[in-house]
Order: sequence, then C-alpha cells, then structure tokens
Amino acid sequence: MQLYDYSLNLFTTLQKMPKGKSDLISFKDSAIITPLSDNSLDLFEYRTKLRDEVIQQELVNNFLKDIVDSGKYKGINHIGFCYKVDNKNTEVKRICEIVKKSDFHVYEEPSNNKAADWIFVGNIEPIDSILIEFIPHLGTSKEKWFKYWFPNIHFDIDTDFSPDEIVCIIRKYIKSPNVPHPFQINGITYFHTVRLGCLQGVNINLCISNRNRDLNYRKNWNKLV
Repeated sequence: MQLYDYSLNLFTTLQKMPKGKSDLISFKDSAIITPLSDNSLDLFEYRTKLRDEVIQQELVNNFLKDIVDSGKYKGINHIGFCYKVDNKNTEVKRICEIVKKSDFHVYEEPSNNKAADWIFVGNIEPIDSILIEFIPHLGTSKEKWFKYWFPNIHFDIDTDFSPDEIVCIIRKYIKSPNVPHPFQINGITYFHTVRLGCLQGVNINLCISNRNRDLNYRKNWNKLV
C-alpha cells in the first residue's frame, strides 16, 4: 500500500459522505493536487523513519459509515498537510504568493506554537466550507510522541457528538494504544485524533471534532490574502 493510494481511498470515502465535495483538492496520476502544488506529497521532503503500518481501509470505512448513520455527522472540515520547513515566514509568504493568483484566500489561525504556523486555504463563506490546511513546521520537538505525528497528512471531520460519545465510537472499531488522542484548550476537548498509521515516512491521521467546536471561530482568523 502506498501513501497516495491509502489517502485516495480515504478521500474517496469522505467524498461520498454528506458535505464531502471540494474543488480544493483532487487526486490524479499518483499526485495530490491543491492550490499550492501539482503534487502536495512533494511537501514531505523530510519523512519519519517509522515502519509502514496502517489500519485496514475496510475498518476505517465501516467506522466512518457508523458516524454518518448516527445522524451526527456534519461534514469535512479540512484536509491538512504538516511538513518540515527551514523558515516558517518564508513558506507562508510563498503560500500567499501562489494562492493570491487564484479565487481562494489564505487565513492564519492564531497559535502559541512557535515551531509551526496554522495556515488555511479556501474561502470561509459560507462558514462551513471545506478548507485545505498547510502547517509549515520547523521539525523540532523533544516530545517522545513527535515522530508519530510529524510529518502528517490529516483528514478532519465535524460531528455533533459529545467528547465521550466520540471516544466510545472510536474504541468500538479501533483498539490501538493511545487512540484516540484529545485536543484540549483550557480543559475543553474540541476534537480527537485517530492515528491511522504511517506510510512511506508520513503519518496519516483522522481528526473528529465534537459539538464543542464552533465553526464561527474561523471569523477570528487572520486573513493574509
């Protein structure tokens, strides 16, 4: 299994789900095409040394089907690429220069993370539009889990589950250690990350938000272009 094939299968599954269509990303000839690149897989010049191992696609598909059938699925939030750069400012400037030639915009989500910037491409009108995220990262962290997260491609979806409900449905299908991993701010969990595995030195994650994440938070982002 190749990184492209696994990502394509997951993207195809999400495209078939309600609110799954996006003109920001496409797959063709082993390339992932976005407004930033004819093949965004080329962003992953640096790759982890973890061995190839992923959760079976059929299991992931059944898991996602269960979420949709629950009636609490709201749609794709974004698809993201986290990758190593030597200089964040230079990379953000490059993203802006490319995207401003298109009909899309560039937004920066405020963050205290000094090693990375959270950059989104697309349009936030309507507020629930699907976006592409680019996270230029300096590739430095002393955390022992870092190699299991960096670099990564992630698929982020919105739901109306409570945090506890998300944990319950994830553990029904996926028994991996440290899954799911909650993302919290001031003690409030906004989404859980399911690590699907690693292929060709790139980690693959599925992020599932809960009802605590309000899409109107996008209005607080800085519009760069």
